[in-house]
Amino acid sequence: MRLTGSGWAALAGGVICLAFGLLAGYPVFTGLGLAGVAAVALAVAAVAPRPRLRASRGVVPMRVTVGQQTSGRLVITNTGRLPVLGFDAVDSVDGAPLRVAVPGLRPGVPRELAYPVPTVQRGLIRLGPVTLDRRDPFGLARRSAPLTEVAWLWVHPKVHATHALPVGLTLDFDGRLAERAGSTAFSSLREYRPGDDPRAVHWRSTARLGTLVVRERVDTREPTVNLVVDNRSNGFTGESLDEGVEFAASVCHAFQRAGRPVTLGAVDENSGAVAQAGGHDLMDRLAALRLCGDTPASAVLTLVDQTGSGGLLIVVTGDTPEAFASAIATRKRRFSGMVVAHFGSGREDGLHRRSGVVVITASRAQDAAVLFSRLSRGRLE
Repeated sequence: MRLTGSGWAALAGGVICLAFGLLAGYPVFTGLGLAGVAAVALAVAAVAPRPRLRASRGVVPMRVTVGQQTSGRLVITNTGRLPVLGFDAVDSVDGAPLRVAVPGLRPGVPRELAYPVPTVQRGLIRLGPVTLDRRDPFGLARRSAPLTEVAWLWVHPKVHATHALPVGLTLDFDGRLAERAGSTAFSSLREYRPGDDPRAVHWRSTARLGTLVVRERVDTREPTVNLVVDNRSNGFTGESLDEGVEFAASVCHAFQRAGRPVTLGAVDENSGAVAQAGGHDLMDRLAALRLCGDTPASAVLTLVDQTGSGGLLIVVTGDTPEAFASAIATRKRRFSGMVVAHFGSGREDGLHRRSGVVVITASRAQDAAVLFSRLSRGRLE
């Protein structure tokens, strides 16, 4: 509990008027001073009682696409014996306060409140903790106390329609080829989808996340799509990075639908924080991807060298594409095809080939997805 700025001003003014009135013998100032001090005392008395509350907060759904509607669900129960007057519950959306008016609560009767959570920006959004914010009618004193723990909201990038490219020797557009004995290996965890084998459910992760999670297995002899996102601030801004990530998500979605395993690499990615927040697939990682600091281009080339050989390499960057095309071309023998997608202003959208590498230049993810679809007509060489 503490005084607000107005409360401190009223208290200071009251004390000064009271002192002046008593010393100078002015009853009017004495009365004003007493009124100011009394108002502050009454404000403190109004918010001093600490209500006994039990609260829980959820987000439904907790994984959405940019612009998709989602709601916070706050359930508050007055566990005391006396009614509690109305107050504000303040949620925090990535540090921005979001106020929810809570009406008066009767003892033992839970109150459920729903409120919209903004999803205009891609990202891993930190919600909470929700705090009680109780003030007197004149705003002189306030009491605040935490009600819930921190929660996370995954705002995935938009996915634009595009087509997968041929990878390796053949591309099975009807789905992944039948698994062969001894050729499958664990790839990642993902949410359960209708039709999945119940034996693939990973029960430990399911219990921790509160939703069914299954093991994703891939054929180790199956060519992989290697996606590298150059999220350095050298070339990207926050807005252009969002376009690049949307393109990466669109490509990832297209290849996964075609039954191809996809790997993702990004500069200075904090995979530990993503995993701790409950992330378990590529879309979660793309949602949490942020700009990293000024880093040399060698960091991107290191990621390329760490990817598996034999598949398709796609690099998403905001840096000069010509330099990347020349540097990546030296690794050409390791991959069945190489694509550099450049996002930025001042360049005309189009497809180019430099040093044996296909270069896509675009300013919007949707336009880049259309250009990428044109490549599906022929095999990359």
